[in-house]
Amino acid sequence: MNRTFFTRILFYFFILIVFIFSVNTVHLLLIIKNIQRLPELPKPYEMMRFVINSYGDSSVNARFWFYDLQGNELASLERSWPADYLKVHFTYAQYNKKMLVYPTTIQNIQVDKKRQAHGTDLRPFVQTKTYASAPRSADENTASEKALRSLEAFILHKNIFKKLFFSFRPFFLDDLSLSLERAERGRIYSLYFENGRVYVQ
Repeated sequence: MNRTFFTRILFYFFILIVFIFSVNTVHLLLIIKNIQRLPELPKPYEMMRFVINSYGDSSVNARFWFYDLQGNELASLERSWPADYLKVHFTYAQYNKKMLVYPTTIQNIQVDKKRQAHGTDLRPFVQTKTYASAPRSADENTASEKALRSLEAFILHKNIFKKLFFSFRPFFLDDLSLSLERAERGRIYSLYFENGRVYVQ
C-alpha cells in the first residue's frame, strides 16, 4: 500500500517536471524568435532625461522624461521622494546582438535606513510604447506587436507562477542600476543605454 502510494507520488512528480520542462522549452523558442523580430536599438539609445529640481530636508524633487526608439517623448513623471538621493533600475534582454531595455524603478535611497523602499514602478510609463513607434510594414507591425507583448511579459512581469515557466530567464536578462547621487540641481541630464550599460551625460 505504502509502496504503491509512493510510486504514484513519484509518477505525478515526474509528469509535473516533464510538463514544466516542456513549457519552458516552448517559451524559450518563442522568446528567441520574438527577440529577432524586434528593431535594433539606436546606438546610443537615449531612454530618459531627468532634472533634480531640489534637494530638501531628506527629500528629492525631480522630473523624468521617457523616450521611444525614435526620440519621441512617451511620458513624464514629476514628484518628490523621501530620499537623500535617487537610483534608477533597468532590466535588459540580449540575444544574438538584439537588445531590449526598460527602466523599471526609481528607488528613493535613504542613507539612514537599512531597508530601502521599493521605489516608483516605471513600467506603466514605458510598457508597449517604447518599441511600438519603430517604422514597419503592416504585417511587420502586427508580428512585432505580438512579439513585443510576449517579451514584455517575459521581461517585466514579476509573477512567481510565471517565473516557474520562464526558468531560463536569468540566461537572457540582466539588471542594471544607476545612482543619481551626484546629479546637480537644475541641470537636465540625458540617460543613455549602449552595449549593455547605462550612463548619464
